[in-house]
Amino acid sequence: MVRLRAGALDAALAALAPVLALAPAERTAVQAQRLSALRAELAQPVFRGSAAARELDEQVAGFGRVVPGSLPGQGGVSP
Repeated sequence: MVRLRAGALDAALAALAPVLALAPAERTAVQAQRLSALRAELAQPVFRGSAAARELDEQVAGFGRVVPGSLPGQGGVSP
């Protein structure tokens, strides 16, 4: 979040790479919630038109779609 707020998209991508690479069985609902908050940052005007920001947003969205061990309605499945 801090890297994005500083406009350092490349640094944010590098920091998030290990998290986004987690196997679905290793993902948690807390990680998914934090990453969904990151999507709000990616929607800021500074990132509009950025292919890298759009790609990161898509990766983050995919990460949180299904979190193993959670049930629909408990934060494990995003709309």
